Amino acid sequence: MPVDDLAEAAAALAEGRTDPEALLDACLARLAAHNPGLNAVIAMDLPAARTAAAEAAARRRAGQALGPLDGVPFTVKDNLYAAGFGATWGSRLFQDFAPGVDDLCVARLRAAGAVLVGKTNTPEFALAVHTSNPVFGTTRNPWDPALVPAGSSGGAAAAVAVGMAPLAIGTDAGGSIRLPAAFTGLSGFKPSTGRIPRLHGFPPLSLDYQAIGVMARDVAGIRLAMGILAGGDPRDRASLAFGPLGAPPPGGTRIRLVMQAGGEGTDAAVAALVRDAAAVLAEAGCTIAGGDMPGDATALRDVSAVLSAVGVARVVQAHEGWRDAVTPAIRSVAERGMTLSGIDYARAQDGLAAWRASVGAAMGDDDILVTPTCPAPPWPIESGPPATVGGLQAGPRMPVAFTAFANAMGWPAISISCGLSPEGLPIGLHLIGRYGEDARVLALAEAFQQRTAWHKARPNLGETP
Repeated sequence: MPVDDLAEAAAALAEGRTDPEALLDACLARLAAHNPGLNAVIAMDLPAARTAAAEAAARRRAGQALGPLDGVPFTVKDNLYAAGFGATWGSRLFQDFAPGVDDLCVARLRAAGAVLVGKTNTPEFALAVHTSNPVFGTTRNPWDPALVPAGSSGGAAAAVAVGMAPLAIGTDAGGSIRLPAAFTGLSGFKPSTGRIPRLHGFPPLSLDYQAIGVMARDVAGIRLAMGILAGGDPRDRASLAFGPLGAPPPGGTRIRLVMQAGGEGTDAAVAALVRDAAAVLAEAGCTIAGGDMPGDATALRDVSAVLSAVGVARVVQAHEGWRDAVTPAIRSVAERGMTLSGIDYARAQDGLAAWRASVGAAMGDDDILVTPTCPAPPWPIESGPPATVGGLQAGPRMPVAFTAFANAMGWPAISISCGLSPEGLPIGLHLIGRYGEDARVLALAEAFQQRTAWHKARPNLGETP
Protein backbone atom coordinates (compact mmCIF):
# COMPACT_ATOMS: atom_id res chain seq x y z
CA MET A 1 0.00 0.00 0.00
CA PRO A 2 1.36 3.46 -0.88
CA VAL A 3 2.06 5.02 2.52
CA ASP A 4 2.62 8.38 0.84
CA ASP A 5 -0.97 8.51 -0.47
CA LEU A 6 -3.43 9.96 2.07
CA ALA A 7 -6.62 9.04 0.22
CA GLU A 8 -5.44 5.48 -0.33
CA ALA A 9 -4.32 5.13 3.29
CA ALA A 10 -7.72 6.33 4.52
CA ALA A 11 -9.50 3.93 2.16
CA ALA A 12 -7.31 1.00 3.25
CA LEU A 13 -8.16 1.71 6.88
CA ALA A 14 -11.88 2.00 6.16
CA GLU A 15 -11.90 -1.26 4.19
CA GLY A 16 -9.82 -3.17 6.72
CA ARG A 17 -6.92 -3.73 4.32
CA THR A 18 -4.61 -2.35 6.98
CA ASP A 19 -4.88 -1.04 10.52
CA PRO A 20 -3.49 2.09 12.22
CA GLU A 21 -0.62 0.27 13.92
CA ALA A 22 0.53 -1.37 10.69
CA LEU A 23 0.23 1.94 8.85
CA LEU A 24 2.32 3.70 11.48
CA ASP A 25 4.94 0.94 11.33
CA ALA A 26 5.15 1.33 7.55
CA CYS A 27 5.65 5.09 7.87
CA LEU A 28 8.26 4.66 10.61
CA ALA A 29 10.13 2.20 8.40
CA ARG A 30 10.26 4.85 5.67
CA LEU A 31 11.38 7.40 8.20
CA ALA A 32 14.18 5.15 9.47
CA ALA A 33 15.32 4.45 5.93
CA HIS A 34 15.24 7.97 4.50
CA ASN A 35 15.25 10.60 7.23
CA PRO A 36 18.98 10.25 8.01
CA GLY A 37 19.76 11.39 4.45
CA LEU A 38 16.97 13.93 4.04
CA ASN A 39 16.66 15.47 7.53
CA ALA A 40 12.94 16.10 7.12
CA VAL A 41 11.58 15.10 10.56
CA ILE A 42 13.50 16.75 13.40
CA ALA A 43 11.54 15.64 16.52
CA MET A 44 9.48 12.58 17.42
CA ASP A 45 7.61 11.03 20.34
CA LEU A 46 7.38 7.35 19.41
CA PRO A 47 5.61 6.15 22.57
CA ALA A 48 2.88 8.76 22.11
CA ALA A 49 2.52 7.90 18.41
CA ARG A 50 2.25 4.19 19.12
CA THR A 51 -0.32 4.81 21.85
CA ALA A 52 -2.40 6.96 19.51
CA ALA A 53 -2.21 4.32 16.78
CA ALA A 54 -3.25 1.57 19.20
CA GLU A 55 -6.22 3.63 20.38
CA ALA A 56 -7.26 4.26 16.77
CA ALA A 57 -6.96 0.55 16.00
CA ALA A 58 -9.21 -0.28 18.95
CA ARG A 59 -11.83 2.21 17.77
CA ARG A 60 -11.80 0.77 14.27
CA ARG A 61 -12.14 -2.78 15.56
CA ALA A 62 -15.15 -1.65 17.58
CA GLY A 63 -16.67 0.11 14.56
CA GLN A 64 -16.30 3.47 16.28
CA ALA A 65 -13.81 5.27 14.05
CA LEU A 66 -13.78 9.02 14.62
CA GLY A 67 -13.68 9.72 10.90
CA PRO A 68 -11.71 9.02 7.72
CA LEU A 69 -8.36 10.08 9.22
CA ASP A 70 -8.66 8.06 12.43
CA GLY A 71 -5.29 6.30 12.61
CA VAL A 72 -3.65 8.20 9.72
CA PRO A 73 -0.12 9.49 10.47
CA PHE A 74 0.69 13.16 9.96
CA THR A 75 3.51 15.62 10.60
CA VAL A 76 3.52 19.23 11.80
CA LYS A 77 5.92 21.99 10.73
CA ASP A 78 8.19 23.18 13.52
CA ASN A 79 6.74 26.70 13.55
CA LEU A 80 3.37 25.36 14.76
CA TYR A 81 2.52 24.39 18.32
CA ALA A 82 1.98 20.74 19.23
CA ALA A 83 1.78 19.70 22.88
CA GLY A 84 4.55 17.29 23.81
CA PHE A 85 6.96 18.85 21.34
CA GLY A 86 9.18 21.87 21.23
CA ALA A 87 8.64 24.60 18.66
CA THR A 88 11.97 26.04 17.58
CA TRP A 89 10.82 28.03 14.51
CA GLY A 90 14.23 27.01 13.15
CA SER A 91 15.94 29.47 15.50
CA ARG A 92 18.39 29.21 18.38
CA LEU A 93 16.21 31.82 20.10
CA PHE A 94 13.52 29.14 20.57
CA GLN A 95 15.52 25.91 20.69
CA ASP A 96 14.43 25.32 24.32
CA PHE A 97 10.85 26.51 23.87
CA ALA A 98 8.06 23.98 24.52
CA PRO A 99 4.56 25.51 24.18
CA GLY A 100 2.64 22.69 25.86
CA VAL A 101 -0.47 23.36 23.77
CA ASP A 102 -1.80 22.48 20.32
CA ASP A 103 -2.58 25.01 17.65
CA LEU A 104 -6.16 24.49 16.46
CA CYS A 105 -5.11 22.59 13.34
CA VAL A 106 -3.17 20.06 15.41
CA ALA A 107 -5.96 19.80 17.98
CA ARG A 108 -8.53 19.13 15.24
CA LEU A 109 -6.46 16.37 13.67
CA ARG A 110 -5.77 14.73 17.00
CA ALA A 111 -9.46 14.92 17.89
CA ALA A 112 -10.19 13.16 14.58
CA GLY A 113 -7.84 10.34 15.59
CA ALA A 114 -4.90 11.23 13.34
CA VAL A 115 -1.51 10.11 14.68
CA LEU A 116 1.21 12.74 15.09
CA VAL A 117 4.51 11.27 13.91
CA GLY A 118 6.71 14.30 14.51
CA LYS A 119 7.77 17.86 13.68
CA THR A 120 9.32 18.82 10.35
CA ASN A 121 12.22 21.12 9.56
CA THR A 122 11.89 24.77 8.57
CA PRO A 123 14.33 27.66 8.01
CA GLU A 124 14.70 30.30 10.71
CA PHE A 125 11.37 32.08 11.24
CA ALA A 126 10.10 30.20 8.13
CA LEU A 127 11.51 33.02 6.02
CA ALA A 128 13.55 31.31 3.30
CA VAL A 129 13.13 29.14 0.22
CA HIS A 130 16.05 26.96 1.38
CA THR A 131 15.13 24.73 4.34
CA SER A 132 18.16 25.02 6.58
CA ASN A 133 18.67 26.40 10.07
CA PRO A 134 21.36 26.52 12.77
CA VAL A 135 19.44 24.21 15.12
CA PHE A 136 18.67 21.19 12.93
CA GLY A 137 20.64 21.73 9.73
CA THR A 138 19.60 21.25 6.11
CA THR A 139 16.73 19.32 4.55
CA ARG A 140 17.36 17.72 1.17
CA ASN A 141 15.15 16.91 -1.81
CA PRO A 142 14.24 13.21 -2.14
CA TRP A 143 14.32 13.50 -5.94
CA ASP A 144 17.99 14.46 -5.69
CA PRO A 145 19.61 15.02 -2.28
CA ALA A 146 21.98 17.57 -3.81
CA LEU A 147 18.99 19.85 -4.49
CA VAL A 148 16.76 21.99 -2.29
CA PRO A 149 13.21 20.87 -1.48
CA ALA A 150 12.46 24.63 -1.34
CA GLY A 151 11.00 26.21 1.77
CA SER A 152 9.91 27.03 4.17
CA SER A 153 7.90 23.79 4.52
CA GLY A 154 10.73 21.78 2.97
CA GLY A 155 10.83 19.23 5.76
CA ALA A 156 7.10 18.65 5.48
CA ALA A 157 7.31 18.08 1.73
CA ALA A 158 10.28 15.72 1.91
CA ALA A 159 8.50 13.67 4.58
CA VAL A 160 5.37 13.14 2.49
CA ALA A 161 7.30 12.53 -0.72
CA VAL A 162 9.00 9.44 0.71
CA GLY A 163 6.11 8.19 2.87
CA MET A 164 7.21 9.18 6.37
CA ALA A 165 3.56 10.24 6.71
CA PRO A 166 0.90 10.74 4.03
CA LEU A 167 -0.19 14.13 5.39
CA ALA A 168 1.79 17.22 6.37
CA ILE A 169 0.56 20.41 7.96
CA GLY A 170 2.59 23.50 7.13
CA THR A 171 2.36 27.25 6.82
CA ASP A 172 2.56 29.51 3.79
CA ALA A 173 3.37 33.24 3.95
CA GLY A 174 4.82 33.63 0.45
CA GLY A 175 4.83 30.20 -1.14
CA SER A 176 6.12 28.10 1.75
CA ILE A 177 3.76 25.19 1.09
CA ARG A 178 3.40 25.51 -2.67
CA LEU A 179 7.09 25.79 -3.56
CA PRO A 180 8.13 22.64 -1.62
CA ALA A 181 5.14 20.78 -3.07
CA ALA A 182 6.26 21.76 -6.57
CA PHE A 183 9.87 20.75 -5.94
CA THR A 184 8.93 17.32 -4.56
CA GLY A 185 6.04 16.35 -6.86
CA LEU A 186 3.22 16.84 -4.34
CA SER A 187 -0.02 18.78 -4.09
CA GLY A 188 0.24 21.75 -1.74
CA PHE A 189 -2.75 23.91 -0.83
CA LYS A 190 -2.80 27.35 0.80
CA PRO A 191 -6.46 28.12 1.55
CA SER A 192 -8.06 31.53 1.79
CA THR A 193 -6.97 33.49 4.84
CA GLY A 194 -9.00 32.22 7.79
CA ARG A 195 -10.33 29.08 6.11
CA ILE A 196 -8.30 27.06 8.64
CA PRO A 197 -8.63 28.88 11.99
CA ARG A 198 -5.74 29.58 14.32
CA LEU A 199 -5.44 30.20 18.04
CA HIS A 200 -2.00 29.53 19.53
CA GLY A 201 1.30 30.11 17.81
CA PHE A 202 4.19 32.39 17.04
CA PRO A 203 3.35 36.01 16.19
CA PRO A 204 2.71 36.86 12.53
CA LEU A 205 5.62 38.48 10.71
CA SER A 206 3.62 40.08 7.90
CA LEU A 207 0.09 40.91 9.02
CA ASP A 208 -2.23 38.19 7.70
CA TYR A 209 -0.03 36.86 4.88
CA GLN A 210 0.55 33.48 6.52
CA ALA A 211 -2.01 30.70 6.30
CA ILE A 212 -1.98 27.14 7.58
CA GLY A 213 -2.20 24.65 4.73
CA VAL A 214 -1.86 21.05 3.67
CA MET A 215 0.47 18.85 1.64
CA ALA A 216 -0.56 15.45 0.32
CA ARG A 217 -0.01 13.30 -2.75
CA ASP A 218 -3.09 14.59 -4.56
CA VAL A 219 -6.20 16.75 -4.27
CA ALA A 220 -8.24 13.81 -2.98
CA GLY A 221 -5.98 13.72 0.06
CA ILE A 222 -6.16 17.48 0.51
CA ARG A 223 -9.95 17.30 0.53
CA LEU A 224 -9.89 14.73 3.33
CA ALA A 225 -7.66 16.92 5.44
CA MET A 226 -9.64 20.08 4.73
CA GLY A 227 -12.80 18.31 5.81
CA ILE A 228 -11.33 18.27 9.32
CA LEU A 229 -9.20 21.40 9.37
CA ALA A 230 -11.56 23.93 7.78
CA GLY A 231 -14.44 25.55 9.60
CA GLY A 232 -15.03 28.55 11.79
CA ASP A 233 -13.95 28.96 15.38
CA PRO A 234 -15.23 31.89 17.46
CA ARG A 235 -11.72 32.50 18.80
CA ASP A 236 -10.47 33.35 15.30
CA ARG A 237 -12.61 36.09 13.77
CA ALA A 238 -11.19 35.59 10.26
CA SER A 239 -12.47 32.01 10.22
CA LEU A 240 -16.07 33.12 10.75
CA ALA A 241 -16.27 34.49 7.20
CA PHE A 242 -16.66 30.99 5.78
CA GLY A 243 -19.31 28.34 5.69
CA PRO A 244 -18.58 24.77 4.58
CA LEU A 245 -16.05 24.36 1.78
CA GLY A 246 -18.90 23.25 -0.47
CA ALA A 247 -18.99 23.06 -4.24
CA PRO A 248 -17.44 25.47 -6.75
CA PRO A 249 -19.56 28.30 -8.16
CA PRO A 250 -21.76 27.24 -11.11
CA GLY A 251 -20.85 28.09 -14.67
CA GLY A 252 -17.62 28.07 -16.64
CA THR A 253 -14.21 29.07 -15.37
CA ARG A 254 -12.25 31.89 -16.98
CA ILE A 255 -8.50 31.39 -16.66
CA ARG A 256 -5.77 33.98 -17.10
CA LEU A 257 -2.52 32.24 -18.06
CA VAL A 258 0.45 34.22 -16.72
CA MET A 259 3.97 33.15 -17.68
CA GLN A 260 6.05 36.01 -16.24
CA ALA A 261 5.79 38.11 -13.11
CA GLY A 262 7.72 40.79 -11.29
CA GLY A 263 10.19 41.23 -14.13
CA GLU A 264 11.49 37.69 -13.67
CA GLY A 265 12.04 35.24 -16.48
CA THR A 266 10.64 31.71 -16.65
CA ASP A 267 12.69 28.65 -17.51
CA ALA A 268 11.82 27.37 -20.99
CA ALA A 269 11.12 23.81 -19.83
CA VAL A 270 8.92 25.06 -17.00
CA ALA A 271 7.00 27.32 -19.37
CA ALA A 272 6.41 24.48 -21.85
CA LEU A 273 4.99 22.18 -19.20
CA VAL A 274 2.70 24.89 -17.80
CA ARG A 275 1.38 25.67 -21.30
CA ASP A 276 0.72 21.96 -21.85
CA ALA A 277 -1.14 21.89 -18.54
CA ALA A 278 -3.23 24.88 -19.58
CA ALA A 279 -4.26 22.95 -22.67
CA VAL A 280 -5.51 20.14 -20.43
CA LEU A 281 -7.59 22.66 -18.46
CA ALA A 282 -9.03 23.95 -21.72
CA GLU A 283 -10.08 20.39 -22.56
CA ALA A 284 -11.81 20.33 -19.17
CA GLY A 285 -14.02 23.23 -20.32
CA CYS A 286 -12.14 26.29 -19.09
CA THR A 287 -11.78 29.46 -21.14
CA ILE A 288 -8.13 30.48 -21.26
CA ALA A 289 -6.44 33.71 -22.30
CA GLY A 290 -2.95 35.04 -21.71
CA GLY A 291 -2.29 38.07 -19.55
CA ASP A 292 -0.25 39.70 -16.81
CA MET A 293 -0.32 39.31 -13.06
CA PRO A 294 -2.75 41.91 -11.70
CA GLY A 295 -1.29 44.64 -9.51
CA ASP A 296 2.07 46.39 -9.38
CA ALA A 297 4.72 43.84 -8.38
CA THR A 298 7.18 46.53 -7.33
CA ALA A 299 4.65 48.16 -5.02
CA LEU A 300 3.88 44.81 -3.40
CA ARG A 301 7.56 44.03 -2.95
CA ASP A 302 8.22 47.35 -1.21
CA VAL A 303 5.21 47.04 1.08
CA SER A 304 5.99 43.44 2.02
CA ALA A 305 9.61 44.29 2.81
CA VAL A 306 8.51 46.84 5.41
CA LEU A 307 5.94 44.54 6.98
CA SER A 308 8.31 41.58 7.29
CA ALA A 309 11.23 43.69 8.59
CA VAL A 310 9.11 45.14 11.38
CA GLY A 311 7.69 41.70 12.13
CA VAL A 312 11.12 40.14 12.53
CA ALA A 313 12.34 43.05 14.66
CA ARG A 314 9.32 42.63 16.90
CA VAL A 315 10.26 38.99 17.58
CA VAL A 316 13.99 39.30 18.15
CA GLN A 317 14.01 42.42 20.31
CA ALA A 318 12.51 40.45 23.18
CA HIS A 319 15.65 38.27 23.36
CA GLU A 320 18.85 39.55 24.90
CA GLY A 321 21.88 38.83 22.71
CA TRP A 322 19.72 38.03 19.71
CA ARG A 323 22.27 39.34 17.20
CA ASP A 324 24.66 36.53 18.05
CA ALA A 325 21.93 33.88 17.99
CA VAL A 326 20.22 34.47 14.64
CA THR A 327 21.49 33.90 11.11
CA PRO A 328 23.04 36.81 9.22
CA ALA A 329 20.01 37.01 6.92
CA ILE A 330 17.60 37.37 9.84
CA ARG A 331 19.92 39.83 11.58
CA SER A 332 19.94 42.06 8.50
CA VAL A 333 16.14 42.04 8.20
CA ALA A 334 15.68 42.72 11.92
CA GLU A 335 18.13 45.61 11.94
CA ARG A 336 16.30 47.22 9.05
CA GLY A 337 13.01 46.76 10.89
CA MET A 338 14.38 48.57 13.91
CA THR A 339 15.12 51.65 11.78
CA LEU A 340 11.49 51.92 10.63
CA SER A 341 8.96 54.08 12.44
CA GLY A 342 5.34 53.54 13.30
CA ILE A 343 4.48 55.93 10.49
CA ASP A 344 6.50 53.80 8.04
CA TYR A 345 4.54 50.76 9.16
CA ALA A 346 1.18 52.52 8.87
CA ARG A 347 2.06 53.74 5.40
CA ALA A 348 2.97 50.19 4.38
CA GLN A 349 -0.46 49.01 5.53
CA ASP A 350 -2.06 51.82 3.56
CA GLY A 351 -0.03 50.77 0.54
CA LEU A 352 -1.16 47.17 0.94
CA ALA A 353 -4.81 48.21 1.11
CA ALA A 354 -4.42 50.26 -2.07
CA TRP A 355 -2.62 47.41 -3.81
CA ARG A 356 -5.36 44.95 -2.87
CA ALA A 357 -8.01 47.26 -4.27
CA SER A 358 -6.08 47.63 -7.52
CA VAL A 359 -5.80 43.85 -7.91
CA GLY A 360 -9.53 43.39 -7.50
CA ALA A 361 -10.12 45.80 -10.35
CA ALA A 362 -7.34 44.36 -12.54
CA MET A 363 -8.71 40.81 -12.33
CA GLY A 364 -11.65 41.82 -14.52
CA ASP A 365 -13.85 38.83 -15.30
CA ASP A 366 -11.14 36.22 -14.73
CA ASP A 367 -11.79 33.57 -12.09
CA ILE A 368 -8.42 31.82 -11.85
CA LEU A 369 -4.80 32.74 -12.43
CA VAL A 370 -2.69 29.87 -13.80
CA THR A 371 1.08 30.25 -13.52
CA PRO A 372 4.20 28.21 -12.90
CA THR A 373 4.62 27.63 -9.17
CA CYS A 374 8.28 28.62 -9.45
CA PRO A 375 9.97 30.13 -12.52
CA ALA A 376 12.85 27.63 -12.23
CA PRO A 377 13.29 23.91 -11.47
CA PRO A 378 14.88 22.85 -8.15
CA TRP A 379 18.44 24.12 -7.76
CA PRO A 380 21.53 22.82 -5.94
CA ILE A 381 21.75 23.36 -2.19
CA GLU A 382 25.33 24.54 -2.39
CA SER A 383 24.94 27.13 -5.16
CA GLY A 384 21.50 28.56 -4.38
CA PRO A 385 18.94 29.90 -6.88
CA PRO A 386 20.15 30.41 -10.47
CA ALA A 387 21.54 33.81 -11.43
CA THR A 388 19.54 33.88 -14.67
CA VAL A 389 16.19 32.32 -15.51
CA GLY A 390 14.64 32.35 -18.96
CA GLY A 391 17.39 34.61 -20.25
CA LEU A 392 16.78 37.29 -17.60
CA GLN A 393 18.74 38.23 -14.52
CA ALA A 394 17.09 36.59 -11.51
CA GLY A 395 16.47 38.77 -8.48
CA PRO A 396 16.22 37.63 -4.86
CA ARG A 397 12.41 37.43 -5.19
CA MET A 398 12.54 35.12 -8.22
CA PRO A 399 11.43 31.94 -6.38
CA VAL A 400 8.26 33.63 -5.08
CA ALA A 401 7.50 35.70 -8.20
CA PHE A 402 4.14 33.95 -8.65
CA THR A 403 3.33 32.65 -5.17
CA ALA A 404 3.65 35.73 -2.92
CA PHE A 405 0.74 37.40 -4.70
CA ALA A 406 -1.78 34.96 -3.22
CA ASN A 407 -0.56 35.58 0.33
CA ALA A 408 -0.80 39.35 0.03
CA MET A 409 -4.36 38.98 -1.28
CA GLY A 410 -5.34 36.21 1.13
CA TRP A 411 -6.58 34.17 -1.85
CA PRO A 412 -6.56 30.36 -2.14
CA ALA A 413 -3.82 28.78 -4.22
CA ILE A 414 -2.55 25.29 -4.96
CA SER A 415 0.50 23.76 -6.57
CA ILE A 416 0.14 20.43 -8.34
CA SER A 417 2.68 18.54 -10.37
CA CYS A 418 2.39 19.03 -14.14
CA GLY A 419 5.41 17.16 -15.45
CA LEU A 420 9.11 16.52 -15.18
CA SER A 421 11.95 18.71 -16.36
CA PRO A 422 14.51 17.36 -18.86
CA GLU A 423 16.57 16.42 -15.80
CA GLY A 424 13.65 14.39 -14.42
CA LEU A 425 12.67 16.87 -11.70
CA PRO A 426 9.03 17.68 -10.80
CA ILE A 427 7.56 20.97 -12.00
CA GLY A 428 4.60 22.68 -10.34
CA LEU A 429 1.44 24.11 -11.88
CA HIS A 430 0.03 26.97 -9.77
CA LEU A 431 -3.68 27.86 -9.56
CA ILE A 432 -4.85 30.99 -7.72
CA GLY A 433 -8.54 31.70 -7.09
CA ARG A 434 -10.44 34.65 -5.71
CA TYR A 435 -10.98 35.05 -1.98
CA GLY A 436 -13.28 32.37 -0.61
CA GLU A 437 -13.36 30.35 -3.82
CA ASP A 438 -11.26 27.52 -2.43
CA ALA A 439 -13.72 25.00 -3.83
CA ARG A 440 -13.18 26.27 -7.37
CA VAL A 441 -9.39 26.00 -7.00
CA LEU A 442 -9.59 22.44 -5.67
CA ALA A 443 -12.09 21.37 -8.33
CA LEU A 444 -9.90 22.69 -11.12
CA ALA A 445 -6.79 21.02 -9.70
CA GLU A 446 -8.69 17.77 -9.32
CA ALA A 447 -9.95 17.99 -12.89
CA PHE A 448 -6.34 18.24 -14.04
CA GLN A 449 -5.28 15.25 -11.95
CA GLN A 450 -8.19 13.19 -13.30
CA ARG A 451 -6.83 13.75 -16.81
CA THR A 452 -3.13 13.28 -16.08
CA ALA A 453 -0.87 11.09 -13.96
CA TRP A 454 1.92 13.47 -12.96
CA HIS A 455 0.80 13.43 -9.33
CA LYS A 456 1.62 9.72 -9.27
CA ALA A 457 5.28 10.24 -10.17
CA ARG A 458 7.61 9.52 -7.28
CA PRO A 459 11.32 9.89 -6.57
CA ASN A 460 13.48 6.86 -7.21
CA LEU A 461 14.05 5.44 -3.75
CA GLY A 462 15.14 2.00 -4.91
CA GLU A 463 11.84 0.52 -3.69
CA THR A 464 8.13 0.43 -4.47
CA PRO A 465 6.16 3.01 -2.40
